[in-house]
Amino acid sequence: MYNYLDFEKPVADLEGKILELKKLAENGEAVDVGDEISRLEKRVRDALRDTYKALTPWQKVQVARHPDRPHCVDYIKGLFNDFTPLAGDRNFGEDQAIVGGFARFRGEPVPATGFSIGVSRLMTALKNLGKLDTSEVIAPVVVLTMDKDTESLGRYQKMVAELRAAGIRSEMYLGGAGMKAQLKYADRRGSPVAIIQGGDERAKGEVQIKDLIEGARMSAEIVDNAEWRAARPAQVTVAESELVAEVKKILAAQAEERARGK
Repeated sequence: MYNYLDFEKPVADLEGKILELKKLAENGEAVDVGDEISRLEKRVRDALRDTYKALTPWQKVQVARHPDRPHCVDYIKGLFNDFTPLAGDRNFGEDQAIVGGFARFRGEPVPATGFSIGVSRLMTALKNLGKLDTSEVIAPVVVLTMDKDTESLGRYQKMVAELRAAGIRSEMYLGGAGMKAQLKYADRRGSPVAIIQGGDERAKGEVQIKDLIEGARMSAEIVDNAEWRAARPAQVTVAESELVAEVKKILAAQAEERARGK
């Protein structure tokens, strides 16, 4: 929930009305509220722009200390892909103020280090001025490493490169665990899709694509383990050349499902 500052109260009131209208529409208690919601959303944008154009010195201080101000990790997640945090100690203790690890910037491996103190009001101001992209960030597609030989790893890297070239966040699993543990890793990452190619699939020029979101939903409905294995829920096999197109199709379906749930 967004924390409104005192001088943002008019905006809070407008956004509260928007939420009320959306709830009424969802519950079937109101019809044809789309135009009114659009009108109120425009008033919100106008109010934010006008408010932040005329901040007093004290209001600027309040923005700089905003409860929702961005921290170091927010910047790292916004700038880099595949961030892997590293933890260490300084004189026998963890320094929580230091954030560091390895990540990828435009595909290149780089170190990413910063402090969780010393924040800026810039992100909050840009958001309130409507100049910040607030579209949702989807977790990366995970390409499982079923085989660890050089040729197989090269094929997995090629899949990642093709997905990224198509604008799809993706990463290759880098650990030494088996398939079950890799899928658990993908679930923990919140990944929408997992790509699987073992020796049999590679010989046929195919890949298995697992919709992890749909699979999780179906797992709640299939209680029998044998039925689960036989059904192989939310998993399709396609030619390698169709990998990107099929992943795009699955991601688009997931986006539609999220939109319906809002």
